[in-house]
Amino acid sequence: MRPLLLAALAVLACAPAAGAQLTLELRGGAAMGAYEATSAGFQSVPGPSIGATLGYAFNPRIEAFAGYARDQFGCGEGFCAGVEPTFTRSGAEAGLRVALPARLWLRGAVAFQSLSASSSAPGGGDSSGGSPGVRLGAGIGFPVSPRLILTPGLEYSRFNTDLDGGDDGVGVLTAGLGLRIRL
Repeated sequence: MRPLLLAALAVLACAPAAGAQLTLELRGGAAMGAYEATSAGFQSVPGPSIGATLGYAFNPRIEAFAGYARDQFGCGEGFCAGVEPTFTRSGAEAGLRVALPARLWLRGAVAFQSLSASSSAPGGGDSSGGSPGVRLGAGIGFPVSPRLILTPGLEYSRFNTDLDGGDDGVGVLTAGLGLRIRL
């Protein structure tokens, strides 16, 4: 996690000052996910999703960012039946955000993510080590003022985890609303 954050900070520190601008984005929403080891497919038990990024806009269209996100989702089918665990994906991310015409935005990041599980069953808690993955997003921006923008969007995270001693994949889809502040 440290190398990823240090690289993001280095990009932010070395960026040219002309036309540059710092941004802070706070996001909240709902997440649904799939953990392959459960054999349950994509889970329809949503949980909360939160995140924050700090960005450095090189120009009005391209921005480098670094941040942290945490998403939860439940499971009630497959090997989860009767146990109903809650999975939590969390991790740091760094990437690029591109503003498109018509206020649309896209972003892609490399992320260092982990997965934890909790349930009411005996021995029902476990955590994975961190592993690299990707986080992709898209949405639209609605200016509220010159410095505030509402940014509804969808994001998808994908990585492999060693939670159960294997190398199973995890996919998390989030729908959320962000508040983007130009500092």
